[in-house]
Amino acid sequence: MLQNQDLFGIAFFEATASVVLLVLFFLFRRDHRSDYFRSWLAGWLVFTLTAGIDAVLAIHNFPALAAISNVGRVAASLLFLISIIKLTSSPGRIRLPVVPLLVAVLSVIYYLEGNRVHDPYSPHWATALIESAALLAAGWI
Repeated sequence: MLQNQDLFGIAFFEATASVVLLVLFFLFRRDHRSDYFRSWLAGWLVFTLTAGIDAVLAIHNFPALAAISNVGRVAASLLFLISIIKLTSSPGRIRLPVVPLLVAVLSVIYYLEGNRVHDPYSPHWATALIESAALLAAGWI
């Protein structure tokens, strides 16, 4: 018997809704062959995997999975931001490679989250700051 069934129910509902929306986005992919939609789909895939990890974390305590979950949330936020930038930018704009920068930021976040001793299930302040900045920038654009 689970100690906190409400937390598991919320995590399971979030994961289920994410899977349904991911399937819908895959069905819409046939109509959209643009670059921004691929980034959006990658962000949604990472978000769905993170929701599944959160459902597993509601059942068992795995500190390594908690760090991966926090990194996944930031990765999804940054991929959504990249998608919105690609959508709103002009076609003749200089294209910079964002994948190396994304990997570097996520590596630093994993290092911060993986070396937590006190509470591995709440995100580090730097992780929360980066995720908040990415979501605010995506909303601002």
